[in-house]
Amino acid sequence: MIFHQVPQASATLNGQSIAATNPIVLSNLAEGDYELKVVALDSAGNQSNVLTHLFRIDFTKPVIAISAQVVKNPSNEDRNAFAFTASEESTYLCELDGAGLNACESPILFSGLAEGSHLFRAHAVDLAGNIGADVAYTWNIDTTAPITTVAATINGDSAKFVVSA
Repeated sequence: MIFHQVPQASATLNGQSIAATNPIVLSNLAEGDYELKVVALDSAGNQSNVLTHLFRIDFTKPVIAISAQVVKNPSNEDRNAFAFTASEESTYLCELDGAGLNACESPILFSGLAEGSHLFRAHAVDLAGNIGADVAYTWNIDTTAPITTVAATINGDSAKFVVSA
C-alpha cells in the first residue's frame, strides 16, 4: 500500500495495531488467514474509508488420493477411468504413460489403450500454488486369450484329461 500525500495513517492486522509504514511489509507470518485494515487521515482531518484486504498464508501441500478406478490389474479392457480428490480446493494435473502432465478433472477416462503396462499419475495444486506429491496407479492390459490344449489318455473304461493353458 502506498500513502501519497497522506500525513497520517493507521493499520491493523487481525485487529492488532501495526506500523502503517510505506510500504507496509509483513514478514514471518504463520500459516493462516489474515485481515489487514488501513485508514488514512489527510491534513484537513478527513478520514478515508477503511480499506480491508483479506489474505491467506498457506505452506501446506494438498494431498491427493485416487478414490476409484474402473478396471483392476490385470485387465482385458482397453480403457480405464479414475476419480480422485484432494485434501483442499485444488486444480489437478494428470499424465498417462509419461506423455506429460496436463490439466485434468475428476473423473478422467482413458480409452483405446494398447495392450501392455500403463501408468496413470496425478497431483493437486492448491489455490496458493503448493504442489502436492504424485499419486499413481499402474495396471496391465492383456487382451490375448490363452492357448488351451487338452491331452487325453483313454484306458479301458476310464479317461484322463490334462488341460494346459
